[in-house]
Order: sequence, then C-alpha cells, then structure tokens
Amino acid sequence: MLPSSRRALASVCLLLAALLGVTGGGLSAGGAEEPDRRQARAEQARDVRRPAAAPAAAPAVAAKQRRPNIVLITTDDQTDTDMSAMPRTRRLLGDKGVDFVRAISPHPLCCPARASLLTGQHAHNNGVEHNDGPYGGWDRFRSFEEGVHLRRNLGTYLQDAGYTTGFIGKMLNGYAADRRRPRGWDLWDPTLGRTYAFVDTDFENDGDPETPKGYIADVMADRADRFLRRASERDRPFFLWASHVAPHDGTVNGRFIGEPIPAPRHRDLHRKAKPPSLKRSSFNEEDVSDKPRYLRRRTASRKDMTHLHRQRLRSLAAVDEANAAMLRRLKKLGELEDTLVVFTSDNGFLLGEHRLRGKNFPYEENLQVPLLVRGPGLDRGVRSTAPASIVDLPATFLDAAGVWETAAQRRRVDGASLLPAARGAESTGLSGTALVQAGTSLAAARKKGHGWLFRGVRTSRYTYVRHHTGEVELYDRDVDPHQVRNLVHVGSGKLTRRGKEYADVLAELKRRLRALDDCRGSKQCEKAFGPTPDPGS
Repeated sequence: MLPSSRRALASVCLLLAALLGVTGGGLSAGGAEEPDRRQARAEQARDVRRPAAAPAAAPAVAAKQRRPNIVLITTDDQTDTDMSAMPRTRRLLGDKGVDFVRAISPHPLCCPARASLLTGQHAHNNGVEHNDGPYGGWDRFRSFEEGVHLRRNLGTYLQDAGYTTGFIGKMLNGYAADRRRPRGWDLWDPTLGRTYAFVDTDFENDGDPETPKGYIADVMADRADRFLRRASERDRPFFLWASHVAPHDGTVNGRFIGEPIPAPRHRDLHRKAKPPSLKRSSFNEEDVSDKPRYLRRRTASRKDMTHLHRQRLRSLAAVDEANAAMLRRLKKLGELEDTLVVFTSDNGFLLGEHRLRGKNFPYEENLQVPLLVRGPGLDRGVRSTAPASIVDLPATFLDAAGVWETAAQRRRVDGASLLPAARGAESTGLSGTALVQAGTSLAAARKKGHGWLFRGVRTSRYTYVRHHTGEVELYDRDVDPHQVRNLVHVGSGKLTRRGKEYADVLAELKRRLRALDDCRGSKQCEKAFGPTPDPGS
C-alpha cells in the first residue's frame, strides 16, 4: 500500500474516532506539550530519525480529505533573475505549478525573513528586526515575550494538526551559540559551525552534532532524502523545510570573502554570464543626491559585480540539483502528487543598483524574490501577478493543513493564504498594499527607542518609505521602474517639482502606512484599501 493510501485510511480512522468522541484537541494556545528534547537527545538521534507521536487531529481536521505533505525550500540572498541558473527547479516547479512573478520579501534580510517564516508574523509582531543587536538574530527570537516562539511556531501549529515536521539547514544567526530547541519539530537539524564555509558544515542532528563531509547543498539533499523516506512511512502527512545557504557570501578560515563558494564541479559554469543590473539605469546611479545620506556610496566596479554574479549563479547549481533530487524522491515514494512544494528566497540582492551591494534596502531588486509553488489542485504552468509575500507562506501551509482559520482568528498569522491565487480564483484575499520595513543595529536608531532602519508601503505601482533619519523616498515604478527619480525632497518629504501631481498619492500612501505600521493578524495586515489615486487626480 502506498504511503498516501495508508494516510487516507488513517484519516478515515481518525474520523470514526472523532464521531465516537475519542479524539480531541486542535490548534492549542501554546503548542503541544512535549518532553525536554535536550534531555532526550540520545534517544532522538537514533531515528526521525524516529518522529515523535503527533497530537490527535481535531474532528474538524479529521473530517477533511487527506491533507497534502508540505515541502518548503529556501535559498539565501537569491534574486528572482537568478532563476536563470536553475533550469531543473523552473521545469519541475514553475512549469508544473505557479510562478508568483510579483512576490516580495517585505523585510529583506536573513533573520527577519526566517523569523517571519517561523512565526507567520511581521517583524513588529515577532520582534526580530535585524540580524544582530538587541532587536536581531536568534537571541531576540528565543527571548521575545519570554520565549513565546520557542513554545509556539509553525512547527507546533503543524504538529498539532497531525504533521510530522522537520527542519534542515540555516537557522537564524546566533543559533549555534545557544542551541535552544523550539517545540514542534520532530527533526531539528539546523547548521551549527561553518555554515558559510559551504563544505564540512556542522549540523545539529537532533541534539547529537555531526560534521558530514561534502558540499553543503549535497549534504542537505542527503539529509532531506533520509527525512522524506522515513516520514513517508508514517500514517500522517509531513512538513519539511530545507533552508539552503547559497548564494550567500562564503567564508574562508572564518572570514567572509565577499562571494559564495560553488561546488568544485560547477566552478566553470556561467563564464559569460552578465548581471542584469548592468543594463539598468540604476546601476552606478549618476546622481544619488535624492537618496538618504547613509545610502550614498561610491560607484561599484562592473568587473567585481560581474564576477560576483557568476559565483552566485554557480553556487545555485548544486541547490538546483538538490531540488531535483528531492522531487525525484517524492515521486519514487508515491508522494509527489500529494505534496505542496514551495521554493523561495529570504530576500533579493543588489549588484550595483543605486551604487549599492547587498540587502536590507527598500529597492525592488532587494524586495523581489522567486516564488514557485506546485501541488495538488493548483494551476500548472501559470505566471501569477497576485501580490504574494513570503509572510503569506505560513498562512498558506496552515490553510493546506486545514487549520488556518483557527490561527487567523487568534491573530497568530499576519499573512493570507496563497492557495486561492494558486488555484486561479478571482478573489484571493491578498492585499495590494504591503508593509515593507527593515531593522538595524545602528546606535542612531536605537537611541530613538526602536531598531528600525526604514518603514514604508509598497503597492503594485508605488513605493513610499520613511527612514530612521527622517529622510523620505517616493517612487512611481510605472514610469520609473528602476527608482532613480525620487518624487519628494529626501530631507523634507515635500513633493518635488516633478512630483507636484502626486499630492493625493502621497497622502494616501501615508494613510496606508499609518494603518499598517502596527497591524496584527491577517485582517489588519492584509487590509484591502482599494485602488490608489492616479497622479493629478
């Protein structure tokens, strides 16, 4: 009997038990109580290794048709245009599913993005605004509101819904120094040391650390394969998050070298590739006087950006192979057609646009990320322009598991499910206005009693941002797609001569930012504002 058939039979058994009044529970307020995992590490290390028994499914959940498995695959610092280096992923996910071509990471930095995926919340609700400092990293995640995220997170939500859960790969910065295991994860296998060395990386291995030899994407493919084989033998669905490191900068002897490290077999790929940034009017932007002072840099080297771009593409080749291997395994197990598979990145990356390199900026190349989704009942080979965000992914997973409405009612998730959009529904429930924000460890921001670098709103046409310095930016991306003409005076925020027709637009975007800057729950954070005014209206 195939695993999917076994789980279908299990669902019938759960339903019968529910009718007899045997089953109980649901999405609990604090996540399922479980033993101290650190005390049980030796036993757990022998098996998902031997998955812990999940709580009984609630009657409402058991009554549903069999819920899909869920696999989330993430990369680190990948732009949407970098998908050119991942033909297998495009073929297996994009051609067989939905490509959300306007997807963004609204908090474009490693730790805040991962915290949003772990909690389903924006940074002002989950507390993780940056990678380090008092508002950043794993330390902030584990200590926020007396450790609420260790007790309640995406893992506990799905485990409570009857899923076997697993995490493999890069966690929030600083995890290795603490190693406090959150509840909700049957397999807990984040990287520890040498995460950015790309080879011989240390893994948590369910509390029994080990250092498998080899290139990190290959090692992660092997570890994911082991989880899928063992989890598919269970009579319940599974959730796996594979968190890759590429194309993040790599390290040699513990020091960052300014570029990722490709697998040896891929070092000669993309020898003629050129970064798309070179053709943009924003590359080495001629006049940056309309940008905030703290963002004004010297021009970038075309040669250096080209080399970096090629190294980034080369590092993604192993991830592309790992993705293909994972889907092959799902197919061999008879699970692929019953699995929701999602591929995305934590943030984009600037390669010389506006003279900048990196992330944590409010510009399109930094906000936009790839987002490919395939799964049962979803459209195939479709390019969706729905306003998707990675904050919507936890809501999507909970919707697939049949428990999103409960979580939404308790205001535990800020996003909205992408499943209606992925099924081609005309009404998706997704807001056309996204809160975009970034944190900082700069003392200038902390003196003001917060850790924000900038906060703003983004619609399908406009970007409006207020920086911690008081400086302001407003762009009409329909007429200025590369954001080189700020429509307000950066220092005062008053409209420029070119922007004089945007008075109503500016007023409306300010209103939306006020409405969203402390939003909580999907009803508030996915608020429908209606159309934005046209210039001169």
